[in-house]
Amino acid sequence: MGLALVALLLTGAPDAGAAGYEDAQTVVIATAKGSQLLIEVSVKAGFHLNDDYPINFKPDFEGPKVDKKAMTIVPCLGHPEGRCGVKIPVPVPPSLKGQLVSGTLAFAACDADVCLIKKVPLAVRVER
Repeated sequence: MGLALVALLLTGAPDAGAAGYEDAQTVVIATAKGSQLLIEVSVKAGFHLNDDYPINFKPDFEGPKVDKKAMTIVPCLGHPEGRCGVKIPVPVPPSLKGQLVSGTLAFAACDADVCLIKKVPLAVRVER
């Protein structure tokens, strides 16, 4: 995964079409193109996404709701923790092309001892 994309939070100027977040347990990349924002969450080795804490993205913009059935779970490769990633498609109204869209991603990253609840603010400019 290209870590060059994973440098931006709301504190930086979002690049057109991409933004991200990284910490010791997780990497989050958000890309926006056309009528969709795609959020990809990956946990690092030794961690998994908690099934008991719902993964959710709450957009700060008006539009269709996030369809949780459209989320794609990425299985863990090389370690047995189960869910190591998720892809979340978020519909973006056509009127927001070229605009900055934002919201908060909530999930929990767990290892054998502890679950860490994450609430990550994301902002990305929708490519025209």
